[in-house]
Amino acid sequence: LATNAANQVTGISSVSDVALGAFPAGTEEIDGLAVVPPNSTLAGLAPGTILGVANPGPNLPQRLVVIGRDGTITDLGSVVGTGGEEIRDVEDLSFDRTGQLRLSVGNTGQEFSNRTYFVSSIGNGVVQTGGFFSLNGVQGQTNTPPADFEASACLLIPPADVEIRQSITRINNGAAIDQAQATVLPGDQVEFTITALNRDGVGVEPATGVTIADTLPAGLTFVEQVSASQGGYDAASGIWTVGNLALGQTATLTIRASVDAGATGTLSNPSTLASVAPPDANTTREVLTQPSLANAPDDRDETTLVIGAGFTVGDRVFTDTDGDGVDDGNATDPGIAGVQVRLRQPGPDGEFGTTDDVILTTTTDANGQYSFTGLAPGPYQVDIPTPPAGLNLTTPTSVFNIPNLDADFPTADFGFGSVATVGDLVYLDNNGNGSFEDGVDAPLGGVTVTLTDPGPDNDFTSEGDNVVRSQVTVDDGSYDFTNVPITGRPYRVSVDNQTLPNAGAGFTQTTLFNGNAFFTTTPAAGDDINVADFGFNRVGSIGDLVFQDNDGDGEFDDDDDGDTPLVGITVQAFGPGPDGTLGTDDDVLAGQATTDDSGSYSIDNLPFGSYRVVIANPPDGLNFTTPAQFTRTLSVETPAFDDVDFGLGSFASIGNLVFQDTNSNGIQEQGEPGVPGVTVRLLSADGAELATATTDATGLYSFGGLQPGTYVVEFDRAGTPFAGFTVADPAVANPPTPADTNDSDAAPVAGTTLARTGPITLNAGDNLETVDAGLTAGATLGNRVFVDLDGDGSFDPGSEPGIDGVTVRLLTPAGEPVTDEANNPRVVTTQEGGLYSFTGLPAGSYVVQFELPDGFTTYTTGSFQPGTDNQSDVDPATNQAGSADNPIVLAAGETNNAIDAGLAVSNAIGNRVFLDENNNGLQDDGEPGVPGVTVNLIDVETGNTVATQQTDDNGLYSFVNLPAGSYQVQFTAPSGTAGFSSAPPNVNDPLAATNDSDVDPDTGLTGIISLGPNDVIQDVDAGLLPGPDLRIIKRITGIIRNEVRLPGFDGFDDQSGTLADNELNDASNGALPQGVVQTPTSLQSGDLVEYTIYLFNPGEGATNIEVCDEIQPPGILVPDANTLQLAPPTALPNLAEAAPSSLVQARDPLSVLAPSCLSAPGTFPAGPPGPTGPAGVGSGGGIVAGGPEFDLNSNEVTAIRFLVRIP
Repeated sequence: LATNAANQVTGISSVSDVALGAFPAGTEEIDGLAVVPPNSTLAGLAPGTILGVANPGPNLPQRLVVIGRDGTITDLGSVVGTGGEEIRDVEDLSFDRTGQLRLSVGNTGQEFSNRTYFVSSIGNGVVQTGGFFSLNGVQGQTNTPPADFEASACLLIPPADVEIRQSITRINNGAAIDQAQATVLPGDQVEFTITALNRDGVGVEPATGVTIADTLPAGLTFVEQVSASQGGYDAASGIWTVGNLALGQTATLTIRASVDAGATGTLSNPSTLASVAPPDANTTREVLTQPSLANAPDDRDETTLVIGAGFTVGDRVFTDTDGDGVDDGNATDPGIAGVQVRLRQPGPDGEFGTTDDVILTTTTDANGQYSFTGLAPGPYQVDIPTPPAGLNLTTPTSVFNIPNLDADFPTADFGFGSVATVGDLVYLDNNGNGSFEDGVDAPLGGVTVTLTDPGPDNDFTSEGDNVVRSQVTVDDGSYDFTNVPITGRPYRVSVDNQTLPNAGAGFTQTTLFNGNAFFTTTPAAGDDINVADFGFNRVGSIGDLVFQDNDGDGEFDDDDDGDTPLVGITVQAFGPGPDGTLGTDDDVLAGQATTDDSGSYSIDNLPFGSYRVVIANPPDGLNFTTPAQFTRTLSVETPAFDDVDFGLGSFASIGNLVFQDTNSNGIQEQGEPGVPGVTVRLLSADGAELATATTDATGLYSFGGLQPGTYVVEFDRAGTPFAGFTVADPAVANPPTPADTNDSDAAPVAGTTLARTGPITLNAGDNLETVDAGLTAGATLGNRVFVDLDGDGSFDPGSEPGIDGVTVRLLTPAGEPVTDEANNPRVVTTQEGGLYSFTGLPAGSYVVQFELPDGFTTYTTGSFQPGTDNQSDVDPATNQAGSADNPIVLAAGETNNAIDAGLAVSNAIGNRVFLDENNNGLQDDGEPGVPGVTVNLIDVETGNTVATQQTDDNGLYSFVNLPAGSYQVQFTAPSGTAGFSSAPPNVNDPLAATNDSDVDPDTGLTGIISLGPNDVIQDVDAGLLPGPDLRIIKRITGIIRNEVRLPGFDGFDDQSGTLADNELNDASNGALPQGVVQTPTSLQSGDLVEYTIYLFNPGEGATNIEVCDEIQPPGILVPDANTLQLAPPTALPNLAEAAPSSLVQARDPLSVLAPSCLSAPGTFPAGPPGPTGPAGVGSGGGIVAGGPEFDLNSNEVTAIRFLVRIP
């Protein structure tokens, strides 16, 4: 031991055992150690050093000192065996591989054997041992020990322990794997991952200078180093220079190699620990394990590649003689020789159709056969770039997509023939004109259409016709027989009527071909015959019975003394005429029938729709005991009605129409429709209710089978949206006469929803079908309660605010409350800037009464002529607009929104918050008010907020009826704005100008405002600065198919319901934008769809913009950086200048959507936090554009472009 002047240990002269010299038994202190304080640092000794010192004299414990890994020293004192015996001799001290302290102990006694113990714990200065042997039961003899002994010290340098593991982690562009062995093919690329770990355990040191050898075997060629967590791989030497590994640290290396074309058999690739310091003394594998590593050493690992023979893709190119798309063999469908077939495999980008694709070609032999052999697993496409001249493809696909070739693919066949196409449409011909009209007619999906040839005898009129093919129409009603062989003989196309809805019941074909229900054609090669369309109209029937109703009950009684059928009566069905409304003068006769001997009739072949059914020739002297007309609607659900009975008898009847009297003149005129669902009651002369009816869909009602007498008809508008009844000249209307064919005959009953006719006297046989009632829409009365700041009795829009919450009542001229149908007074409260409205009012005279809100004492007046626009119409003495002498008169349906009320003020502070669009601190013409801004009034003396308001729709506010004093007004800038503007030097002098912004932008406060008696200060304004106003417009701007850009994207689609695209178009002066919202052609597998996102900022400048776009399935983002483009921001961007930009990044797939992103068209589920920056979730990936460097100035536009592949 080396010591310093303080007699402290400073080092050890050697790493081997050091003789300390003889010292006598009985000495309890050992020179050089007794002076070492416990738990102090020994200078010069590395952490982890273990120092053992022994004095095996009798009855004296040896001392054991351990220097820990943290550099501290622990004096452990005596070492005791499990039986409590002191271990007298410490011959050696070291670590085992599990990190336990190991003692080799000897005793010079005659019968003690040398023992080895493992330290199991250290505590209270005593080492407890355990392990291989126990001292319990070991007997020795007492002997006189030698006079003196030698003690020894040993410094143990713990070794490093590096474990190695190698695995095959990827083949070609496939999914990640973890295998010790894999089967590959020549040309495949294989990734190997090597892992090195410095095991962490007690006494194990950091590993330095680590290198690992991995020289690729013959048959493999190095491609690249894919990744390395530290160090690098030298392909020439096969050495991975790892460097240093701390305790527990892991390093990984991934390299890629290709399998040589001539490689065969099995290739082994070992990885071996080449160097490490301190030396690696352990070879037992304990951590980096896998099933193939059982009992393998830990400083070497290897993987194995088995070279396979490859797979085959191929089949035949043939002449499809019958056009069925199936290869029927060389005898029937001969092969086509000399056709070039192309095999395509994606390149490193993993995408078909890009410039790095690997393409192989071959040519068919004399039988049309072809094959590609020795193919590695992976995705492929097979097609024919140049079809045989004059022939068309008949097999289902032009490109065979093989997602992952893992076996031979011998069925990639292509059929060609001289063929034609026959097809068109099956539809519901609603107007029966035999021609499909979009918006009128409807397609019929699910209908079976059959293509037939005439059979061997070439004669459709004989038996033996051959069904070539059948097809079911799709949802749009279309069908298409493709690849129809050219035989020189005709084909027939027909529809299976049993496959129409309801098994064809009620359908009639409206399209005929030379009088036939089938279409016949003889196509030539290449013909596309798309005129074989089939129209069907649904028809139904209406009918039942016409009878003499002898008992007048309106029902047919079939008994000996009952009712009798009426024979020879003509029943007619009328449909809507040109005006489209049933029940008007232009109704069209659609069909008729005559009753037979049983009184029955049936009007057949009526196209589905609505009809009015009437009797054309009612017998003289008989009146209807049932309604004189019925309305029925034929449909799929109800294709026939057999319940339309007409009863006539020697009784009286009353009936006709309730109509909407649009102009309230009491006369039913052209275009005024009937009102369904109105309750009509038949009353006796003394008011007793006799019967009730409800108007039908056309507004008709009828009471039949009436005895002679006097009646009253009562109409009830309850439950309808109408406000009242109209009435014609009472002299004409009451009582109704047969001449009153179109007037309103019922007078309103005040305070109710009723109207009644006068008494109607009926004689036997009278059939009075002229008792009508006109309903009118209600009138409207209303307008505004406002603060009349200048006291001129007139509302000044833009400077005087409305007051919400004011109670307004509607009165009669006599001062009585006007009530609604439930007899509740008509009372409303002002809102939305002081507005009020009474709706649904009957025509008449009214008075409007206004309550005074808190803080106000009187109203102003500018006119005693109620209805003068913007004038305060209130009499301050009564707080009423209108009076008994001068009421407000409303005509039926009139709207009078001119009854205003101005509130007088004393002391007031107020005016307007405006959008200062040019930031000059002044209210300029056209700069709008800003609603919803919070305004506080602060008492300067107390500092308290004494009132708070929100600006109204015009940006106005007003604090009124204030005590005299000093005040400040505080404004709060809403989100989305850029703060306040100011007009120096008047920012602290609110009274200096009438149209400036008086607010301090830093505090939102005005200067101090001194308010004296009767002061009305109405020029305390605040100008808000506008913020950015970003608009996003997304369009499809191109389709690239087989590396060719398709036409049709030069224009620009204006999407209905949005304004942003209009604003963008206007801002671009027609130079931009371009693109469509829907592709003009159907997409095909392999197509590249180009999307362009226009970002337009008509507001103020915006910075740090981020835009996200999720790709919706089945589309897949093309992540090539060259396809992610950004146009430079400008007022008129040129899309031709769009170029690849690092500001546009692919996310594949997106992980977490950045909260700052402006757009997220898809649904982004919650996920774990991701890396800094924008991201999102989507099965097809997505793009994120922008960030700290992405800014748009005012009125600038930029464009983001990317490509999406259709799989």
